Amino acid sequence: MSKTYDSLKNAEAKEYMAESIALKELNETPGVETADSWFLRVEDGSIYGPLNIHLLKHWAAEGRIAPGNMVSSDKAKWFPPESIRDLGMEWSAQYPDGRVYGPFNLLALPRLVSKGKVEMTASLINQVTGKTTALQAILKKRSSDDMEGASSELAKEWETRYHSEKKARLTREIELSGLLSNLSQEFQDKTRDLIEARDRLSSLESANKDGDDVYHKRLRELTSKSEQLEAEHKTLSERLEHAESHAASATAQLEEVQGLLKKATARKQEGNADSAQTAVALQNALEEMGALRARNSETEKRAEDQATLAATLRAQLETLGKQIEDAEANTAVVQADAASRQKNLSLEISQLQKTVEEQAHQLTEAQSLHVDLQNQAETRNAALTEEMQKVKDLIDHAQKEIQQLHNRSEKLKLELDAADKRAEDSAGQLAAAEESAGKQNALLEQARKDLEATRQECEQLKTGHSNAARELEKTRSALDEQVADLEKKVAERDATVVKLERTHERDASRHAELKRQFGQKEAGMMQHIAQLEKVLDATQKDAAATIVDLETHKELCKDIAAAANEQELELRKELEHFQNQSDTEARRLNEIDLELKTTKRQLQEYRATHSELVDGASLREKEFTARIAELQSNATEHAAQLAEAQKHLEEAKVLETTLKQSSGEKEALLKREMQQLKKVIDEARLDIQRASKEAAEHKARCNKLTQAAQQKEKELTSQLAGTEKLLESAKAELETQKVAHEEAVDTGTQKEQQLVAQIAEMQRASDEQASTIAAIEEQLKQERAQHTQFQEQATMKETDLRRQAEEAAGGVAAMKKVSDKREAGLVGRMKELEGQLKTATAQLASSNTL
Repeated sequence: MSKTYDSLKNAEAKEYMAESIALKELNETPGVETADSWFLRVEDGSIYGPLNIHLLKHWAAEGRIAPGNMVSSDKAKWFPPESIRDLGMEWSAQYPDGRVYGPFNLLALPRLVSKGKVEMTASLINQVTGKTTALQAILKKRSSDDMEGASSELAKEWETRYHSEKKARLTREIELSGLLSNLSQEFQDKTRDLIEARDRLSSLESANKDGDDVYHKRLRELTSKSEQLEAEHKTLSERLEHAESHAASATAQLEEVQGLLKKATARKQEGNADSAQTAVALQNALEEMGALRARNSETEKRAEDQATLAATLRAQLETLGKQIEDAEANTAVVQADAASRQKNLSLEISQLQKTVEEQAHQLTEAQSLHVDLQNQAETRNAALTEEMQKVKDLIDHAQKEIQQLHNRSEKLKLELDAADKRAEDSAGQLAAAEESAGKQNALLEQARKDLEATRQECEQLKTGHSNAARELEKTRSALDEQVADLEKKVAERDATVVKLERTHERDASRHAELKRQFGQKEAGMMQHIAQLEKVLDATQKDAAATIVDLETHKELCKDIAAAANEQELELRKELEHFQNQSDTEARRLNEIDLELKTTKRQLQEYRATHSELVDGASLREKEFTARIAELQSNATEHAAQLAEAQKHLEEAKVLETTLKQSSGEKEALLKREMQQLKKVIDEARLDIQRASKEAAEHKARCNKLTQAAQQKEKELTSQLAGTEKLLESAKAELETQKVAHEEAVDTGTQKEQQLVAQIAEMQRASDEQASTIAAIEEQLKQERAQHTQFQEQATMKETDLRRQAEEAAGGVAAMKKVSDKREAGLVGRMKELEGQLKTATAQLASSNTL
């Protein structure tokens, strides 16, 4: 399916190229006028138009303008369409029997062949250049070129990816190998140093049996070596951490390589993905065309022409699909070659995956070894720390013993001084008693010998005391030197850390430089591969030079490519023009809709205002009527009161004579009431007049507002009717565009079905990847088992180290026992000397007594 779509796409592109080159060669014929609009008359006398030049080009490319049709710009003067060079109708089909069909546009050739108007046995003749080409050779050449191009591009792409991934894998293998080699060398060096230190410790333990002086000397060496080993252990730990970070980065790089390999494996199915993208792109293009038609309100005929063009293009695609399916039968050799290449690439990728898995396994082993080394280093560090603590305790104990010996030597010195005095006294006594104690000469001689031995022993004790003091001074100076050495080693360690940081920075820069050099080499190799590909292409072109009319076809393809570019530009311009028009019409439609809404809202407001005014006027009229009625009622009442007052006045006049004094106040009161009644009547009359006047004015205003509202309502009604007509026309046009959109949706549905099939294929590939992942997980389980085995080995090594530490502690205890024995021997010897001294003193006393 992907090959079919690629072939369709290439065939369509070449057809557009043919159209573009034809349009490029065509210029307007002298003598034929140019116009913005044209009319087309077909064989049955029907006239279509007005049409612009772009639409005429499309119709010519679709074969809708047939030989014998006529065109005109004013319906008065008619001439053949081939006289307009822009239409590109300069090709004719000539049959072996002499029949000729044409002229027509070259882009219409697939449609004419599918309809049977042009047969495969015909030859194509360009009426302008006189060039002749076999139709069957052109169609066959297109199909074979499409398949050959697709297979060669796929093979080149796989070859390029294989070489680049192979280079990356080799580079990472070299880096990983160097890193593992450095780690192994450092581990061997530190192991050798540890063995040497252990041998020195054993030799020191054996040498400690020879005497206290050698013991103290070896003890200092052991302390110094322990501190040195501790510092080296810290350095080793830092290097191991650095190596661990390198191992982690190498692991990440290997994982990246595995990801690239998985991507490379997944790219085997990119042919299906390309076809899916092509289908999606075609569906998107159809949807965009449908959207353009939906937004174009005043270009209904152009939209219908575009729909017809899309249907024609689909028919051409179907025709080309049939032709390509027929041509695929002639490309079995190319497909077999591509299949073999793909098989070889698959084998190479499988080998590459195996190599990467082996490298990953080796890296896992190296990481396990690194963990073991780190555990061993920590165990040894703990053992050395314990041994150093024990050695420090021994040093403290030895210093205490030396102090005790020093105190004992001081006591012995005092005793020796006392013994010397006693010996001198004894010598004087012996000299005085020599003459009288001849018999005691032998005893005195023996005493002298014993005294001389005692003196020698005292001298030896003095010498031992001096040696012990000197040894103590040496120990103190050695400890001071060790402190200085430790400070110096700390400074050296800091300098080493700085140096390692600088080395790391240099390594990083060197890595970047190597990466850049690798990129340059890779670019050079890519250029070399490109050159080889160019040489291969040149060879293929030379081999294809024997094909009949190849040069003609190449020129035709070049012309078609240039013409396709121009046609594409024109189509884009036309689409942009349609887009602008549709956007303008959409904006105009939105403005009309907005204006209609505003008008309706104003009409509703006017109606509401008019209703409110009418209601207010009616209410106020009712109020005024009630007020007038009330005033009239009051006036009637006042008139009745006035009549009654007059009646009372008459009665008062009758009684005036009799009641002058008593009626004076009543008369004044009645006069005041009469005046008040008159004022009330006058005010009522004025209120009635004002109310009548205001009612008349209000009625006039209401009539004016009613007339204005009726006039505005008529205007808005007319505008609403016009807007509704525009909306009806827009709806009709939208319905027309909707039909075209549904056709595009049907086509998209077909493409979607094809995509579903491709997705199923991709799902199958995903299942295969899942099985591969399951195999990798099984390998990881095996590696975890190996890691567990390594941990058990590390535990055994830790047990051995503990046993060695216990043996070393036993050796120290043995040395302590030897020292205790020597001390006991010295004490016994001191007691013997004291006994001999007492014996000699007793003998001297007895001799003195004699």
